[in-house]
Amino acid sequence: MIRTLIKFNAWYAFACGVMLLLVAPMIVNEALIAQGALPNRILSSQSYITAVTFARCLGVVLFVYAFLLRMLLKAEFDLDNLRAFFTLFAVGALLWGGMLLFIVSTRSVWLNLVTGIGLLEWLIAPVWLLFNYKQQQDWEPVKPKK
Repeated sequence: MIRTLIKFNAWYAFACGVMLLLVAPMIVNEALIAQGALPNRILSSQSYITAVTFARCLGVVLFVYAFLLRMLLKAEFDLDNLRAFFTLFAVGALLWGGMLLFIVSTRSVWLNLVTGIGLLEWLIAPVWLLFNYKQQQDWEPVKPKK
């Protein structure tokens, strides 16, 4: 199940990265309008170009992150190794949590929702691991001795 969560997070990060690369100006426009900027003054600002560039850089970071996750899973990454798993968990939680802390200031409901879902996936993984780590798969009923 953890492998499935990581695969889903990799595909989700890939999709978010591609969307950030493709529609970065629309995302920045929506975030600026949500903060109260006038629509006719948005495109004339130098900070607009900087924000679009930053959004595209986040898209590239998510794209690389998804690619590296897929490479780790294809290389038969051992999820029973707790140190390796929690290193991967820390990287994922820092990436999604850092993006959420930055994006929360934009007051954009959609951006916060998308980033929150990515963070929620990484917060579910250690909970799942807590309840299922090295759990026996072959349960046999205990028969009383006579």
